[in-house]
Amino acid sequence: MIRFSKRDIEKFIALNKDIENDTTSKGMKKLLEVYNKISIFKNLNKIELQAILYDVKFQKFSYKEIVFKEEDVSQDVFYIISGEFEMVKSNRKLSTLKAGQTFGEVGMLLNERTFVSVVCKSQNAVVLSFKIDYNNIDFASKTLVKVYQNIFHQLKDKLRQVEFR
Repeated sequence: MIRFSKRDIEKFIALNKDIENDTTSKGMKKLLEVYNKISIFKNLNKIELQAILYDVKFQKFSYKEIVFKEEDVSQDVFYIISGEFEMVKSNRKLSTLKAGQTFGEVGMLLNERTFVSVVCKSQNAVVLSFKIDYNNIDFASKTLVKVYQNIFHQLKDKLRQVEFR
């Protein structure tokens, strides 16, 4: 297995920063301020986080605005900063998501079409969205394993909350 030194990681991050746009840079800075509150980043440090994430940005949604629909293709993961969202399947509410929760992990993990719709239920809501960079799989494999473990724990908790009828 390939091992990278801390210096190699820092060089990689510096190279990637040159190609990020301002929106992404601002989003990444904000994410680095709050990442320890996001359950899927549990046990990661800032260097690991910067090595695996890209296209980090803020997005605003208003009441009834659709984030994505069933069968959409989405690689984004969304962290809710403020507001509430509903997960809907075939016009049936499955769950309400609130500030501090994430969604979109399944599409990111499986690289498949979404199986639910997510709709904003607040007058105004803000999320931080991001993608995970798989181009550096050897470089970031240990970090991705940590993220996947955290996501699986979170999905288990979400399944417990979903109303099955």
